[in-house]
Parts: sequence; structure tokens; C-alpha cells
Amino acid sequence: MADYLFDGEETIATLVCGVDEAGRGPLAGPVVAAAVILNPDHPIEGLRDSKKLTAHAREVLAEQIKTHALAWAIAESSVADIDRMNILQATMAAMRKAVLQLDPKPDLVLVDGNRLPELPFRAEPIVKGDDLIPEISAASILAKTYRDALMKILGGMYPKYGFEQHAGYGTAYHLKMLEKWASIHFFSNKVIDAVRICFLFCCACRSLVHRRPRVRNADDAVRGSLHLRHAEQKGTAQRPGGGPEAAGSVSA
Repeated sequence: MADYLFDGEETIATLVCGVDEAGRGPLAGPVVAAAVILNPDHPIEGLRDSKKLTAHAREVLAEQIKTHALAWAIAESSVADIDRMNILQATMAAMRKAVLQLDPKPDLVLVDGNRLPELPFRAEPIVKGDDLIPEISAASILAKTYRDALMKILGGMYPKYGFEQHAGYGTAYHLKMLEKWASIHFFSNKVIDAVRICFLFCCACRSLVHRRPRVRNADDAVRGSLHLRHAEQKGTAQRPGGGPEAAGSVSA
């Protein structure tokens, strides 16, 4: 249970969810959002803004978050979504999808930044929250590691652009490669969807050994509408100390 003070009003919340994104600034790739409810019985040391951590530290912490959190979820808005909505609305949509996947549901949602997605829960924006609120720090780490892994896959498919180095951000090298290879810069939605499907499946199998992914059907997968959701069978698993198992999910 945590106490928060917003606009002079004290809020007591039992389940606090942190939300953050990765991918608003890049020139390529999706925007990814994560939502995390931490378990107070299993505190995680070293949580902070993912940008201030080394890649190795992020990976280690991401595994701890997935193992010990009460619930976590990752969602994304595709390049097509960004082009259709604009990057801000695509980010809000990914955040909303991530929060709505959580089980149990939060009492309070704390979102990094100064804007909020439309949610059916009490929510507050926290400027620089990724370095102030542990739940937001955890969400920042999950979103960053997930997106970086996806961009490494695209880097292997399109080595000219060096996505595995800059994750799609507008670095000098990325801009130079765009200038050199501009005629083939735009990838088909079918290729991006195929990469996303393979990545989501591998991510689910690797990080959630005790959970079974569910796929709607083959047609949805082909259309890029794959949804992998994972949840423990309630009441059948207990963590050391009696806490519930973490529920995690990943969706496109």
C-alpha cells in the first residue's frame, strides 16, 4: 500500500501501476509501452530510468521484473499506427493497451510525462517519473529492452541501416545510411508484421517458461494481429514468501 499526494489530495493505493514508453523519438520502428505492478514483498534493487542504465543492467532488471512483479504487460503501436494517428496518439494507444492487459487491475496508474491515455482507472502524470517512481522505472526498462530486441531483429534483416546499433534513432550513422539507401528505406507492412510475429512468439516462450501462449488463429497472425497473453492459473502457484506469481503479457 502506498500514499500519494496529488493537488493537495491524499490518495492511498494498494495496487500501483507504472507506465512508460520507448520509441517516441526514433525515425524507424514501433512505439512500445509497458505497464508494471510491483510486488512489495519482492522489492527490486537498482530500478531507475532505463536510459541511465547499461544494456546489461537493463536485461538483468527486466528478468527480475518479469519474475517478481505482481503483473506486467507490454504493447506496441506499429509504424502504420504511427503514420495513421501521429506519434503522440499512437503512444497513448500503446499505453492504454498495456494497462488494460494487467491482471490484477490497478487502483492507481502513474504515467511518465505530462499526458495521460484514456483509462478507466485513477491516473496521474508524473514528469520525470521514470527516475522517481519505481513502478514507472520498471515499465521504462521493460519497454526499452523489448523494443531494443525487436530492432536487433530488424538490424539482422536490414544490415545496411545498423538498427541493432541505434534502435532507429536519428544518429549520424543512421542519417548517413538513410541518405545512401533512401530508395529502399521503406519496408512493407507484411515484412514488419512477420518480424513482429516471430519476435513476440520467441519473447513469450523465452521469458515465461511456466505460461502457455495463446494465439487467436492463423489468419490473425498473418494479418499482424497476433496477441500472446500469459497468465498463471490462479491459486496454483505461490512465490517464496507467499506472494502470487507475476502475470505478464505481450501484444502488438
